[in-house]
Amino acid sequence: MFLFTVGWFVVENVFGHRIRQPINLLQIVWCRYLVHIIVVLLVFRRQRFWRTGRPIYQLSRSVLMLTMPLGFVAALLAGASGGQAWAGFWVAPALMLIFGWLINHEPPRPVIIILVCISSIAAIAVIGSFPSREVLPLTGSIIMAASFAAYVAMTRSLQSEPIAANLFYTGLVPFILLAPAMPFVWIIPDLHNALAIIGIGVTGFVSLYFLDLATGASPIAFTAPILPVLAVFPLLTADGFPMWNALFGAGAIIAVAVFCPMSWNRKTSANS
Repeated sequence: MFLFTVGWFVVENVFGHRIRQPINLLQIVWCRYLVHIIVVLLVFRRQRFWRTGRPIYQLSRSVLMLTMPLGFVAALLAGASGGQAWAGFWVAPALMLIFGWLINHEPPRPVIIILVCISSIAAIAVIGSFPSREVLPLTGSIIMAASFAAYVAMTRSLQSEPIAANLFYTGLVPFILLAPAMPFVWIIPDLHNALAIIGIGVTGFVSLYFLDLATGASPIAFTAPILPVLAVFPLLTADGFPMWNALFGAGAIIAVAVFCPMSWNRKTSANS
């Protein structure tokens, strides 16, 4: 999960910030999954990556990779700032526990619920912005969070499926459903922006690969508290000294992220 958060940070804060043209977000998302599918074709060209025993389930999970960015866009269009939209997203770790319980039948321990709450509140402190109190912007953030949480839980339930199939179907629905909108929003990117978009697609593929591995390696209860590490990375590239609330929040997030793998290792050692 840690490597996934690193990849997400690179997608958002490194390559995402290098896009200089006013390119529509729908075009960026579509191009990202175009690159994603091309990488799948190249990496798994010797495998039948389209073969799956659960096609409807795979496609349903893939829809979540479309509703997630659309939820973020909806929050912004409804009047939320970027900080407010991301602050609302941090209900995602709690939703991961809920979906992990409902879909994978893995109820979290009370200590994990407490750690998730601490880590999520700490992420909001790091961002320095509270979720919007308006219904529509908050709904957009919750859609984004719920889409991601459900995606993670559904990915864990696909452990018996080849990782090539999981990654192929992840990008298929966003690519197909957004294609009809491209003639209306398309802007030809220059070389700089094209390379940034390719970087988003390749890094996004790698991060989703690590997410697939993480969901298969341990229950969601032990990965959900690690997700807020994503909120810490921007502090490393911020100008100036961070505010004290951000530092305290980052400390709490790191402490939780260190404790959870240690707890999981102790549990697996005891069981063995």
